[in-house]
Amino acid sequence: MDFPAYYQDLGLAASVVSELEEMRTSAPVRNVGERALVHLIADLNSRRNARSSLQESRTCEMLFALECEFEKSTLSYFNQVAVKGVVRGKHISSLTADFLVYRTDGISIVECKHLNEIESRALRDPIEWKFEDGTWCRPAVDRWAADRGLSYQIWSPPFPYQHYLANLELLYDALHDGEYAGHSRPMQQLLQLLQSHPLSISEALDSVDGLTGRTIACALAHKDLHGLTRSVQISDFETFKLFATKEHADAVDKENLRLLASKLEPLNAKSKLLNASRTDLERGERRLDRVRR
Repeated sequence: MDFPAYYQDLGLAASVVSELEEMRTSAPVRNVGERALVHLIADLNSRRNARSSLQESRTCEMLFALECEFEKSTLSYFNQVAVKGVVRGKHISSLTADFLVYRTDGISIVECKHLNEIESRALRDPIEWKFEDGTWCRPAVDRWAADRGLSYQIWSPPFPYQHYLANLELLYDALHDGEYAGHSRPMQQLLQLLQSHPLSISEALDSVDGLTGRTIACALAHKDLHGLTRSVQISDFETFKLFATKEHADAVDKENLRLLASKLEPLNAKSKLLNASRTDLERGERRLDRVRR
């Protein structure tokens, strides 16, 4: 990646570029695991960065790093970066953020925390950690980032996270399958079928000649089709559903996670949301737009 050209395209001030270069080149500023006494450290061989890096937690930071690997907008990322000069009232302090992410549309400082940890911190320090407009934030760090033309993000994995982690690890391998052909006849036939209603992986394999489980995994990795990656393991061919649109898959995933978090069963096979056609979804979106007006 050509960092000087990238900074120039974003129009960042020279002082900000200097700060970012110090953050990037000095990362990681502390040894992963120094404070991770109860976490399982993970070593990710990042194809996006063309290097290996240790992640402080397999169930949190590792998940975010894998998301970065799949996001086409991500150019590069660095973990355990020093954020200096954060102003809190009359005090100036520093912190270590989990990630510095370079994307096509800008640069983000990212803090990764499980939701229960964020809520616990907010109880102890409600001035530092706030929930505003449906999003957790740290006003002092937000200001630090905004003053430099950057953004600050607090990211949490879904809960429960187990299915998502297993799926991303499987799809990460499929993402770099050099033999995948997204425009093959079986894939086109499957996408056509999904326009009318979702299919389980088993139903898709039975319905389309020449379609394989590996092709489906590659298509999910490349986002050529969409599935319940957060709430159902891909290995469960009977339950994992495939969708034509991301919006439909996300809606079912969200409801499944809500039910799983409540220790209830995921949506059953007769659910109207699960089996809605693309036309049904578009009608629902139009009705929702009218209500919002």
